[in-house]
Amino acid sequence: APCDSLRVGRIDGYFLRTAGHDIPAEGKSAWALEADEMRALLRDASSSSLVMVDELGRGTSSRDGAAVAGALLEVLDQKGCVGVFSTHLHELLDLPLELSPRVVRRRMGFEWDESVSALGGVKAPRWTYMVEEGVCRDSLALVTAR
Repeated sequence: APCDSLRVGRIDGYFLRTAGHDIPAEGKSAWALEADEMRALLRDASSSSLVMVDELGRGTSSRDGAAVAGALLEVLDQKGCVGVFSTHLHELLDLPLELSPRVVRRRMGFEWDESVSALGGVKAPRWTYMVEEGVCRDSLALVTAR
């Protein structure tokens, strides 16, 4: 939310994990690279670290990716890390995770724009680019692609 002032505590490190790729020359698949990055994150992150993870699990099945993402979230929460964890793995919402009340769920805001007809009168999403309370169980990828 916009504010007039902000006080941020000391950060001892920041960890950023974004979309992965294969590295054939090193014999590493996208999943192997993700696993290496998460191993380092779990080893080095502390309660004073800023952690941002985007789309973990793209290199494996959605079921396995959700399980690994859930386990990672639990450990980061136990360590007291602060950050953002974004995912398309809707299965994560149904896992029986043990998370503290510090972990809150947010989604990217959108409104249905009826003036923009994607295909034959179908409403299209108009992204607000605002983070809002709640979860998203549908990526809206097919509607957006139209």
